[in-house]
Amino acid sequence: MPYKISFRKRATKEYIEATAWYQERSLQAAENFVSMVQQTLNEIKNQPDNFRIVYKNFHQTKTKKFPFNIVYFIDEKEQSVIITTLFHIKEIPKRNSNNKIFRDRSYLITKSISFPNTLNNQEPQQDNLPALKQKLG
Repeated sequence: MPYKISFRKRATKEYIEATAWYQERSLQAAENFVSMVQQTLNEIKNQPDNFRIVYKNFHQTKTKKFPFNIVYFIDEKEQSVIITTLFHIKEIPKRNSNNKIFRDRSYLITKSISFPNTLNNQEPQQDNLPALKQKLG
């Protein structure tokens, strides 16, 4: 059974910013980026344990064709995956006590939100993978 996906606020912001950056250059590039992230999220959703552990219980995978990593952890109790960050590979986050990416899981769960279905600042919806292609078009 596929896991539910939710995003922390930080990951949501990073995804929107990356999509906007690609959109400034080319609508096609933005659509391709969203498509590759969607594909990666579907892989995570269906088999979250298949990706490497980078720190304690945090997993990481790279998107295909785009230089972005997705970091997440699995909440087995809730059968969900919480995306903590999506970042460009040249901007590797530091793993220290001041970095919220790798903090305690209870903190991440309480601060996590689902990804909004548009680029606007609309209210996020639970377990809704982004429908950014419609907004970009």
